[in-house]
Order: sequence, then C-alpha cells, then structure tokens
Amino acid sequence: MASSTSTLVSGKSDIALKIITQRNANPKLTNRLLEVATAAFWDDQTFGWRYPTRHEYPTHHRHMFWRYLGNELLDPTVWVVVAYLTENGVEVPVGYSTWQRRGPETPEAVKGRDSWLQTSIIIIL
Repeated sequence: MASSTSTLVSGKSDIALKIITQRNANPKLTNRLLEVATAAFWDDQTFGWRYPTRHEYPTHHRHMFWRYLGNELLDPTVWVVVAYLTENGVEVPVGYSTWQRRGPETPEAVKGRDSWLQTSIIIIL
C-alpha cells in the first residue's frame, strides 16, 4: 500500500509516516485521503469562502481536494507523506502532508534534500 520508508513513533499508538507516490498509491488509499481532507476542512472559513455551496454539493468540495492530491501525486518534485495509525494490526491512514523543495532542482541541491517547503498538511484523528 505504501513505500517501505517508514518511521515509527512510540506512544499511545504506533504512528508510521510513509512517502506515497503515483506508483504506490491506489484508489482505496486516495479515497481515504480525500475523506480525511474533506472532513478536516469541512467548516474551514478559507474553503467556505472559496466554495460557499460545499454543503449543497459535497462532491464538488471533494473534487477540489482530488485535484490538489492528484496533481501532487503526479509531480515528482512533491513528496506526499501519509501518517498511519495501527489499529488491530491494520494500518489506517489518518492524515497527510505534501512537501516540495524550494529552489532550483540542481543535482547538488537535490542530493542533500534540504530547504524543503511544506505545501500542505491535513490531519484528522
């Protein structure tokens, strides 16, 4: 479902952070991420201003997040990092963020992977 790059953080539950790309994304995962995004920003005033009819047309609101996420998954310069909680041995996506490097994509700059810009973060628990 996700790449093998993972970091576990001990605590109440195990949280795994995984980098998702177009190759390892699947409809089940992207649908879950869209559920998370639409729930997280359902009553957000910023999106209320941009999409005042989101309550009457929830599919349009969801489609807006699909455009963002779809473009980010297709862009090789953007890293989509998904947070998973493990419940009963099953990993459940509970949030995601997108990161894109600032500055020119020169081999020297990319090698170090520094100067990253967080483009969005969406979390709901």
